[in-house]
Amino acid sequence: MKLKMVFGVLMMATSINVFAATALETMKQATDQLLSDFYQHEEIYRKDENAYRKMVEERVAVHFDFLMMSRYVLARHWRLASDEQKIAFARAFKEILVQSYSNALFEFKGREILFLGERAGRRDTDVSIQTQIKDVASGKSLDIEYRAFKTQDNWKVVDVKVEGISLLLNYRKAYDLKLRRISLDQLIEDMKGL
Repeated sequence: MKLKMVFGVLMMATSINVFAATALETMKQATDQLLSDFYQHEEIYRKDENAYRKMVEERVAVHFDFLMMSRYVLARHWRLASDEQKIAFARAFKEILVQSYSNALFEFKGREILFLGERAGRRDTDVSIQTQIKDVASGKSLDIEYRAFKTQDNWKVVDVKVEGISLLLNYRKAYDLKLRRISLDQLIEDMKGL
């Protein structure tokens, strides 16, 4: 449950608009807009799963590079996969992450996101953005770092670290273990069933 909430907030903070000056400013603006929309229409979203799913797709999923993320997660298995398997895996992986986000957003009340700063990456198109999710009641917090890169017209998130642990590296290790026992096609089917 904690992981779902964290991932939801991670995706929430990554709806990146191209008109802000920095990646950090962009993330903050997009997060504010997303939360405003969610709270204004929460009752509708709780009743209408399709409307909620559409909002998530429009506001959040478009700002992740699921193909790059999938390539990293599958690692050596990516090179062995057919084009059809690559596409199917990327779609299934996207669905898992978007579903996790969708579930977590309903649990977000009572928490706030603090935007702490950004750090340049190896190239001028890479950046790491430091944030913190704080539980207002308990004062407990989680450190979150996003790794994003700039495309021609916007920023795309390619990894997220929670308390220094990469979300993608965790998936990579878990899927590699599974792929030692089952085929990629079976993994994709299993992912669709989640």
